[in-house]
Amino acid sequence: MNSQSLQNIRRMIQREEKARLSSKEILEKLIKNVAQEIRQNKLNQFNKTIEILQTSKHRQSSLPQRSTYLCANRFMFLENNRLNKLKFSNDEINQLKQVIQEYRNENYIPLNKVAYELGCSLSSVRREWRNIDPNVRRGQWNRNEDNILLESVFKQSNRQKINWNLVASDVTGRSKTKCFQRYLILTKRTTNKPFQPFDDQFVLQQHQIKNDKKQKKFSSISKETQT
Repeated sequence: MNSQSLQNIRRMIQREEKARLSSKEILEKLIKNVAQEIRQNKLNQFNKTIEILQTSKHRQSSLPQRSTYLCANRFMFLENNRLNKLKFSNDEINQLKQVIQEYRNENYIPLNKVAYELGCSLSSVRREWRNIDPNVRRGQWNRNEDNILLESVFKQSNRQKINWNLVASDVTGRSKTKCFQRYLILTKRTTNKPFQPFDDQFVLQQHQIKNDKKQKKFSSISKETQT
């Protein structure tokens, strides 16, 4: 048997070894190994688990074709998904309030520090706090809020992208997401209205003004019509 034949046999064996474990089996093995390590060392922070994955040689060897980094990255993904689906108990909500009170600096709350302190994901902490925050307004918007929202957006009309955090700071008690959603509703109502005679006259006048100044016409005219 020549060397070429031996190389072909080796390649076939390597391909069979790589295909031996399906992606589902690899995933189950990863979860089992990580869960066993957590139980043995009583770890409750996935950041500490990353350190174990980086320093333990046997972890990589038990998962063929998976580097230490991929194992750690996959575990963080699985753990975050699990934590994001968990609902806070009454005790956890009270603990969340206490930690926020401790870290809060006037209106600023470092939710990333709060999440680390509680051992939860940032998105789950943000979701729960949004549900219990006493300063958050809920329910229908009133006309005054709509006017403040539109004025705040118009102040940023010269920007390429609206900063919704700034808008939310003007509209008291409304989150940036709620402001963005409300703005879409308001502008949809406006754009769906038929043009009136005074609208036509305004568009023609603005077109002539922008044309004389050699400015962009219709994008700036559209912003003028929203004032």
